Amino acid sequence: MSRPKSLARLFSTNITPNAAEITNIQQGVDALTEKIVRLKAQLEILEEDRREHQAILSFVRRIPAEVLGEIFKSMLPSVLNEEGRKQLVNLCLVCKPWCHAARLTHRLWSGLKIETEKEISYAKAVSWFRRSGVPRILEINTGLGDACAAQEVTGCDLDRTELAQLLTEGPALDTLSLRCSSSRCFENLVDGLESRAKPPNPRPWDSIRSLTLDLEEEWNDASAPESGILTRIPASVTSFRLLLPSVSQAEFRESDFRGGELYIPPGFFERLISFTIGCDWEQATILFVLRHCTNVETLTIDFYGSNISRPEDSDPLAGQILSGGLLLPNVRTLRLQSMPSSSTIFQCIKTPSLINLNLNFGGIWLNEVRFADRLKSFVKEQSSCEGSLSSISFQNVGLNSHELQSILRNLPFVTRVTLDNLRLKPGGNDIFFTLGRRGAEFLPNIEVLELLEMLPEDAPLKHLALFLAFRRDHEDRGGDMVPQGHDRLRHLTIIYKPVRTPKEHSPLTSKYVQDLQRAYGISTKIGPLQYIYTHPEEESEVDENSW
Repeated sequence: MSRPKSLARLFSTNITPNAAEITNIQQGVDALTEKIVRLKAQLEILEEDRREHQAILSFVRRIPAEVLGEIFKSMLPSVLNEEGRKQLVNLCLVCKPWCHAARLTHRLWSGLKIETEKEISYAKAVSWFRRSGVPRILEINTGLGDACAAQEVTGCDLDRTELAQLLTEGPALDTLSLRCSSSRCFENLVDGLESRAKPPNPRPWDSIRSLTLDLEEEWNDASAPESGILTRIPASVTSFRLLLPSVSQAEFRESDFRGGELYIPPGFFERLISFTIGCDWEQATILFVLRHCTNVETLTIDFYGSNISRPEDSDPLAGQILSGGLLLPNVRTLRLQSMPSSSTIFQCIKTPSLINLNLNFGGIWLNEVRFADRLKSFVKEQSSCEGSLSSISFQNVGLNSHELQSILRNLPFVTRVTLDNLRLKPGGNDIFFTLGRRGAEFLPNIEVLELLEMLPEDAPLKHLALFLAFRRDHEDRGGDMVPQGHDRLRHLTIIYKPVRTPKEHSPLTSKYVQDLQRAYGISTKIGPLQYIYTHPEEESEVDENSW
């Protein structure tokens, strides 16, 4: 903007302007302000236009559909209930590329959960499954308190035309999961299938590979083995999960429960490759079933946290088993869930081919002083699986550092150790001092160490270097201690449990870990320290030490 010559002297001196000059100067200010406003408006338009151009170049637009599909899979559960299906549909509505990516990812559409309390549409279920590849998973949940558990049966949630049609005329299924109140629900479902005319094509029911039968309240089996519930399971099933009702709420007919036995058809368990049983009945019940599992490779036993009594010596079956142990020759993975520390299951079974052992204690403090000895006896004497056992996992358990040392000291041959939600009693050593105290003599063959859901005080990173240093000899090179020799440990994962007290890793943590990786050649994955906000009024109600 050009300046009037009559006002030039005012811009180069401190002369006080007169009234006329003040008026002229104010007019200039107003004109400049108006121009600035116009230019700012133009600038905002240009910046918005630039943002739109940059958005077109954004890497998000260039993410391959396969990668988007993997992201969607990580956001959603593998089996979708009504809410999960809505979330997937909403992702498809964001834009065409997202919809294309979701439809390309068949795994997103392969798991369907149906709740019988709500409307069931055969056409919608088939339409959903047609977008999936195989294997397909169908979960059917009935409402608790289903009429089948009552004395007077007036209706059954599994006796539905839509379900029968889906299992006889629908697409092929790999996995079927039934959660219901009573074993009679399962019988009603099968009766509904058999009452329909056989379709020309194979029924989905006849091709199921994996079946889960989760009973909440009642076990009501037939009085003769030839007509028992297990005889009605498809011959195609090689993976079976049987979750029996807990004795605290189960109802039995007197003829259904003879010394804890289930009526087992010949050849049924012999064809299984994977088997899960949830049971807190007499231990003889579990053993009675397991003696038929000669070909099972993956065995899971859920004790529901109950301290099941040892079988009576007067029981002929118990006498046979307890004399030498029940041989399970092909079991390679053994998972014991919600197991009491005093369980005698180790004394009853033999697994000479065992590779993976997973012990989940269900959130208890391990106070059984002889547990380490019983585990050692099971591995080294009862099963003689030292040559094959390579991986062991402890989950949801609290113990002192000495107990953990005693347990792991007996397992020098394992190559993988996972401690998941393991708590150490206050006042003792943290996990790194516990595992590293005896140097390379302790777990000498370990290659992978996973510390999951750890409290920060149980696994402080400042002691990580000490743990690694304990396992190696060192040489002093000009004041620097350089690790020598060879350590088999190659992978270390540390994931922390969220806590109420705000905490964070030191800014030097990243460099510290990188230095350890270079010095010791170990691949590390260390999760963040997470903080759970709790309203001050609720803090007294929350126990940070609870499981």
